[in-house]
Amino acid sequence: MDGDREAVENAAGRLIEAGVPKDLAERAAALGPMFPALDITDVANANGEPLDTAAAVYFALGDRLKLHWLRRHIEALPRDNRWRTLARSALRDDIFNQQAVLTTEVLSNTPQDEPPGERIETWAKINEGSVHRAMQVLTDINSSGTFDLSTLSVALREIRNLITTQEALSEEVEASTG
Repeated sequence: MDGDREAVENAAGRLIEAGVPKDLAERAAALGPMFPALDITDVANANGEPLDTAAAVYFALGDRLKLHWLRRHIEALPRDNRWRTLARSALRDDIFNQQAVLTTEVLSNTPQDEPPGERIETWAKINEGSVHRAMQVLTDINSSGTFDLSTLSVALREIRNLITTQEALSEEVEASTG
């Protein structure tokens, strides 16, 4: 949650510096993290989990995988023509969708009695190679300083591979036990 919290604080700070009253700036800045509220509710209901658990996993997973960083760079992409606007929108929708699917993966593949942080670490250990690879790609992109459609698409692909890897593991388990 630190990444999203930091983003809200930064957004509120920019609004306050622009002359927006503090209370209004803080309320307006908090609207961004509320965007995934329906996704979180759907994930909680689909997995029979309390809403606060699903939300905690969603946001902590976003921090663990640096999804707030990736989302921030996607949102900063240029929108100077129709195609760039559509591409940016598609990437933005995709990252929210992937975060919801990954949250479902964590919730459905870890013990319900573990706290959210431990559930994420359990999931990360199960998917250690894929998580390491995705984090390395994000680190490489961040180090390069190039945040354009091509690099951010590659980053998003690595995040998507975490879902694909989990699905492949589930299919292997089913095949070996079935």
